Amino acid sequence: MSSSGSLATAIAFKKPFILSKKLAQLLNASDIQYALKQIGLNQNDIIFSLKSKNLIKAVKFALRPKINKKLIALSKLIAERRSFMRLSPNLSNVLFYKEKRSSKTSMFNFLKFLHIRLPFFENYSLNSR
Repeated sequence: MSSSGSLATAIAFKKPFILSKKLAQLLNASDIQYALKQIGLNQNDIIFSLKSKNLIKAVKFALRPKINKKLIALSKLIAERRSFMRLSPNLSNVLFYKEKRSSKTSMFNFLKFLHIRLPFFENYSLNSR
């Protein structure tokens, strides 16, 4: 894999992945470190150098049934730990912890924070209601 977007896609679809050494720093994320430990893999199991024979060796290793099952389990565990349903309660606490707001106000400010432009919010004012 050669980009973090591809890694995010593999994780979202719970697919096995291997990474080039150029992307090895992505494995330093705490949730990935946790998942590697839980599944029984280490970084060297999924990192390869950008030489054709090393890539071939890494792919052959990743396709071994036992290793492939572990790589799929790794991807599933990371996806679970990064799921919106798991993270959203913490996100709202981080964004709105200082002030008590109504859920409508909080959601509106959350959307503004994310810079989501929805047509019905263009002229919407919280004070107009």
